[in-house]
Amino acid sequence: MQIEEYQKYRKAGMELMSKLFERIGKNNLVHAALDLDMFHNGNLVADLETDQASLMDVCVFEKDNQNKILVDEFYETAEELPDIEEDVLEGVVNNYLSVFEIKSINKDAAIIIISDVLDKNKKEYPLIDINLSRTALPGQIFVTRLIAIKDVFMTSGISLGFDHKSKDKFLDDLSFLRLKKRRKLTSKELFVFSFYKHKEYGIISTLQEIQK
Repeated sequence: MQIEEYQKYRKAGMELMSKLFERIGKNNLVHAALDLDMFHNGNLVADLETDQASLMDVCVFEKDNQNKILVDEFYETAEELPDIEEDVLEGVVNNYLSVFEIKSINKDAAIIIISDVLDKNKKEYPLIDINLSRTALPGQIFVTRLIAIKDVFMTSGISLGFDHKSKDKFLDDLSFLRLKKRRKLTSKELFVFSFYKHKEYGIISTLQEIQK
């Protein structure tokens, strides 16, 4: 996929997410905010840019207090969408959350080869992302949801990154949690855990997409 085509899909993805955000109900929002400890003295407080993005991520992709997932309901009930948004929606519904390590970066094509740290075979994926391709470094890890678009993947919009100094600590903390649970973590457990650890010692960076 060329960068120009990617930018069209990214724009369509942003428009689609705006439609999803409009469907977030109060109960869903409150439930997600409690999971992320964003209520202080009865007020919703999002200190960092990544806080708001993480809150929206949980609202859209994870089960609410009624055991419903917003993006799945949207997929089943949404009105007809433009073709490009339909393509993105398919990828959004089938999103995949994990911890990924950056193996190599092609800045000219904005392509990053990443491997799934939690997969026993360390499966690799081609990720296209202008911002990450210009700011990330090989060996760093990040937690995100992959969205399949044609022959590549995009992120859902939020990436919780950890540099070389904090990488081992994060993976050790995650291993301890998995051992404590004695089972595979749910996507919500993984995301919420990563959110807290990212606030504690992760890479704090802007979410704004860089234009070519």
